[in-house]
Amino acid sequence: MKDWSWRPELGAWQFDRHGYPSDPAFLSLGTNLAGDENPYDFWRRIAFADFEADPLRKEEARHFRAAASGYTWQKADFFVSESDPVSGGRTRRHIEADGLESISIGLVVEGRRDAVQDGDDRISTGPGSMFIYDGAKPSTVAWNRHKVVYVVTRRDAVCNALGGDPGPVSLLTKRLERSPIGKVLRDHMMSMARNMKLANRYVQAFLLSQAADMAVHAITSHNSADSQSDQNSGLLAAATAYIEQHLSEPSLSSSRVARALGCSRSTLYRLFSSHETGVAGCIRDLRLDRARVLIENAPAHIPVTDLALQCGIYDTANFSRQFRRRFGIPPSELRGLNKTD
Repeated sequence: MKDWSWRPELGAWQFDRHGYPSDPAFLSLGTNLAGDENPYDFWRRIAFADFEADPLRKEEARHFRAAASGYTWQKADFFVSESDPVSGGRTRRHIEADGLESISIGLVVEGRRDAVQDGDDRISTGPGSMFIYDGAKPSTVAWNRHKVVYVVTRRDAVCNALGGDPGPVSLLTKRLERSPIGKVLRDHMMSMARNMKLANRYVQAFLLSQAADMAVHAITSHNSADSQSDQNSGLLAAATAYIEQHLSEPSLSSSRVARALGCSRSTLYRLFSSHETGVAGCIRDLRLDRARVLIENAPAHIPVTDLALQCGIYDTANFSRQFRRRFGIPPSELRGLNKTD
C-alpha cells in the first residue's frame, strides 16, 4: 500500500477501505478543521474509528474542542490526543460491522477515564496511570477534559502471544501494572510524543515497532502460554528503549538495565546474544550514534568533547578512536565536512 493516503474530507478512516500504510504516516486532526460543521459532530464523524460518541447538548457541542496527531503504520499506531469531555461506547453490532480488532495501551497525562468493557470491572484511570482498550469487546467509556498518549497494537499479535483470547481487560491491566516493561513503555511513549517528528521514517518505524513489542510483552508476560520469542522481542525492545532514554547517565550499565526490566543479568545477556557487541557494546554504539547526530547538528562553537559528555561518553581520550572505528571518520573531520556543506 505504497500510495496510502487518508484525509478528513474522505470521511472517517475505515480499515476495509483505507487499511494501513507500508511506511509510518503522520496524521493530524482537530476541530479547527470543522469549517461550517458543528465541531463535535465533525469530531464524532471523523475522529472515532472504533468508538461511538454520545450526543452533546447544542451549546456544549458548539464549543467542543479536540485535537490529535500521531502516526499510523502496519504494525502499530501512536497518537497524542487532547479533548474536552466525551463519552460513548462500542457495541457488538459496531464490532461486527467494522471488523476492527486492535488493542490500545494509553497513558493518561491529564484528566480521568472511567470505563467498563464486556461486563468486566469498572476501571478508573487518572494522570500518570495507564489503561487498556480492547476494540474487539463491547465497552462504555467516559472522559472528562483530558490529554492522553497511546499506542495501538494489532490484536492478533496479543492473541498469538497468549495462544488465544486475551481475556478480561481488568486482568490485562493488572499485568501491565505489575510488569517492569510497563514502566519502560510509559517512558518510551512520552519520549515518542516529544521526538517522533524529529526522526526519519526508518527511526519512526523502529520506535513504533519497539512500542508494539513492549505493549504485547507487558500484557502477556504473566501467562504460561506466552511465546518465548514474543517475550524475548518485548524484553529486547524494552531494554533498548531504556538504554536510549538513559544514555547520558554515566551509571548506565547492564546491571541497571536488568534491574529496570525485572530480569537477571544472565537473561539480559541472552537477549543480546545475537548482537556481536553484547549489552555494553550496544550502550557504547547507541552513545556513538547519538554523538554523531549531535556533531552533525550542534552549533560549531560547542566542543566535540562537550557533545560526547551529553551522550554519557566520559572516556574522551578514546572517543575519537571509537567514533572512527564505527563511522570511518573522526568526529573533528565530520564536523569539518558539515561546515563545508
